[in-house]
Amino acid sequence: MDQSKQKGLTRNTRYAQSEINPNMVDGVKATVNGADDYDNDTFASSDHTSVLSQEQHSESVDHEEQNEAETSKHLIVKNKLPREKSKQSILKKNGSPMSRDFCFQTEQSKEKGYQKRRENISERSRLQTQSYNIENNLPENELRSVVTKHLEEANVQHLMSRCIQELADDFGGNIAALTPDLIKDKLREKGIVEQVLSKLKLQPDTDKMKSCTQPDEIAASDFTHPLRGDRRLRLQFLGGSAFIEQQDFNDTVLQLHIRFRDQRFALRPCACQCDPAFQGEISIQLPSTFDFDYMPNVNGVDTIFRVRDPIHIIVLRKPRNYGAVDVISSHYLQWRPILLEAIMQQRSPVKAIKVNGIGAASQLPAGVIHIRFSMEPTSFINFNAEAVASELANEAETRLLHERKFVLLTQHWWNEYVSIRPSHRRRLVKLFASDENGTRRPVCVCLQRVRPGRMIETARQAARFVSLFAYQHRELSGGGDVQLRVRWEQWTSSFCLICSAQGDVEDHALLLTGMLLEFGLDAYVCLGTKRSDQDRDVSAENDELEGDDMNEIAYAWTIVKSIDGYVWMWDPITGRPYQHWSVKPGNQLAPRPEHPFLTIDCVFNETFFAANTRASNDVHDCTFDFTDESSWKGISSDVIRDLRAYHSASQSVTLLRNPINYDDASQQMETEFRALVKEHRRHLGLSTRFDFKLEQAVGPALVSYEMEHIHGVTIGNEEFKLAIKHIIPNGHSFKGFPFEIRSMSGTEALHECMQSFVGKDILEAHGDQVWHCVRCRVYPYPEDVVVVWTMLACRFMTALYANVAYVYAEYISTQD
Repeated sequence: MDQSKQKGLTRNTRYAQSEINPNMVDGVKATVNGADDYDNDTFASSDHTSVLSQEQHSESVDHEEQNEAETSKHLIVKNKLPREKSKQSILKKNGSPMSRDFCFQTEQSKEKGYQKRRENISERSRLQTQSYNIENNLPENELRSVVTKHLEEANVQHLMSRCIQELADDFGGNIAALTPDLIKDKLREKGIVEQVLSKLKLQPDTDKMKSCTQPDEIAASDFTHPLRGDRRLRLQFLGGSAFIEQQDFNDTVLQLHIRFRDQRFALRPCACQCDPAFQGEISIQLPSTFDFDYMPNVNGVDTIFRVRDPIHIIVLRKPRNYGAVDVISSHYLQWRPILLEAIMQQRSPVKAIKVNGIGAASQLPAGVIHIRFSMEPTSFINFNAEAVASELANEAETRLLHERKFVLLTQHWWNEYVSIRPSHRRRLVKLFASDENGTRRPVCVCLQRVRPGRMIETARQAARFVSLFAYQHRELSGGGDVQLRVRWEQWTSSFCLICSAQGDVEDHALLLTGMLLEFGLDAYVCLGTKRSDQDRDVSAENDELEGDDMNEIAYAWTIVKSIDGYVWMWDPITGRPYQHWSVKPGNQLAPRPEHPFLTIDCVFNETFFAANTRASNDVHDCTFDFTDESSWKGISSDVIRDLRAYHSASQSVTLLRNPINYDDASQQMETEFRALVKEHRRHLGLSTRFDFKLEQAVGPALVSYEMEHIHGVTIGNEEFKLAIKHIIPNGHSFKGFPFEIRSMSGTEALHECMQSFVGKDILEAHGDQVWHCVRCRVYPYPEDVVVVWTMLACRFMTALYANVAYVYAEYISTQD
């Protein structure tokens, strides 16, 4: 056998190296096809590669196995030759190779060692081949036998039979009515699918491999399937360019926020300039094989290319200290075509991602972000680029088909809705809304679930958290018909609202509903009107949009249905819940619910949409039984689910934990505010003394104020009054000014005091017996949102008591 043929037999093989005795040959390798193909009597070596002899190979391998050897992977090991003192078994000093006719000794004492070695290598090869076949679905009969054996050991068939029987009982014992989808959902609900996947071994048991081999003979292989382990998409940000409009902002910084599914990243802020230095690298963990209901690598399409979610990049401009945050751009990056290009070209491409502005500037470029893309690991088994490209094209066509189907359905639905009554055209029924990028989306797609995390553990805390975001009313540029009540022009995504910490009323309603849905509540977004005099946070300029009724404004809020017939209505701006119940028409003696909401036109959530079809859309005349077709006209939930499956709204947004320590932050805030109060009074020519015992006494009041905002009840008010009466001396009065701010800024707290008459009076109080106190309590919420309750108070001697004390002092002096 010539040298080229010898090399061909060892092509496409794996190596497991071991340490070789320096007195023996540098490398003698054996191709192991099984226990029967291993020969311990004769080895041939050429160019440090040993193969079976030509005669041995012709007897053990036929023509069909020879073709299979060219396409399959074999295990190759370096075998240590037995130590011999014979000079024929030692290489010459000049490094000449061994002779082809060299043979091992065949003494009876060596036979047991060779037999043990053959068994070890055979067992290792069997485990390696079995693991490879399982992970690559080859061959099918072996994979089926492994899965069947596991199902029998885990008693899965009995569990499946019991689940099917329970499901059949729900359908009256009719097993024929069960569909595969119902059975799969039942198995997932019982946790049987997760149990099977967690116990089924899809990678080699390296510990067992090591135990069946000697450490000095064969080293453990490093065999891991690339689809089984973590796949990570690395994005290296190399800076930005062409942010022309940002070069005139001083004392501000730019920052990138990135989201992919439940993963969140934020780069370090950089100076606001034309070419910002966006520097940093993030590693995005792509979904593993077990995140899908289908097997990996189906039709040559890797599972990661079936992930439809884009990478959401938001560019923020924020002040260096505290202040309002502006959203410069919100871009959805389609990463799969870029990754496909990187795999085909086998390199890490650098892409210039052009990002546009938001709102009215959504069609204008805001700048360019330079990003390098790479994948780890880079290997793909049975990867077919053409199949992936075809799959992406088919997916885009399917998405357009679902969108077109939804548009045609809503057009037909709207024609039927307005044909019921012509007055329905003037109702606030909104099927589509424009996001921050100017893209029109169905309102059900605009709603995203939000995972609150452990910092928010109740629905009322979620409402309080949403109310802490600043209200930002958006107005149209130019004139318009003031009689039109529809004023929603931009519905910001939940991730954009969380990053900017400000939004319009519908943005707050979407965020609150998404959080309540995650708490398991039956929550809906409601569009209608409310009285404007109930909420001082809503701009009074909205009254111009209401035509004849100047106290009625268009509004969005959240409703939660309960099983006892009551409906809770949550104001997303204030976070306050209102209880609503139905009142029969004509019953004047029945109590009516008190809340600011007037009319209801439509409700929706992530899988439901319905419009009010009653002649009167007054909230007191509405029934909240959405299955009543005489009162509500809905859209098929199946169509909405199919549409959401092709949008990023199907994945929840995760809230980030606030790293602030409330104890340290409260003490720091007190120190800063106390210094500002003292400095302000010094400029007025007043001395300042602080009563630290009084500061401790007013602390429980701040806790009570926050609890009242969350739960709507006052806690500890009696104890606070008793403490103040006990600590204030006779003849003295106590005056306090509690207030809340949304940042840990002592300057903002001082400004809040100066804006209030009571706060300014306490701040500038003067006299001989005036003592001040400052108490702060910081309540941290997710996403760096904080609320700071501050109490500025003082105790002073009353005028009457001061006059009596003065007269008494004069009397004593005259007696002396």
